[in-house]
Amino acid sequence: MGSFGDLLLSIFMSKKARSNLKAAIGPTPSKGGKTRGGKVLTDREKNIQAMQSGAKDLVNDDRAELIRKAMEIRQAKQAIFADLNEDQKQRLVAVALKKLMRGEEK
Repeated sequence: MGSFGDLLLSIFMSKKARSNLKAAIGPTPSKGGKTRGGKVLTDREKNIQAMQSGAKDLVNDDRAELIRKAMEIRQAKQAIFADLNEDQKQRLVAVALKKLMRGEEK
């Protein structure tokens, strides 16, 4: 991968995950791309394949469970706000802004 690809991967993957990814991909041919089942892969397909294999190291069971719970909490909060009419939403925003401007925590 080029320097831009390495930079992009460094944002999303740990150093260990990147080294595992490079080991899994191996040396890539200079022209024509990597083949899978006799088909030549485009740069986009190679990048997608690299990100998918690297994502396995990123999300473990604990993290997936944490994300799932956070999404459930978010959906529950959204349901509460969905029941408010426009006037109530505007008042809620006004109260929140006043508290933020004063620096109040509760």
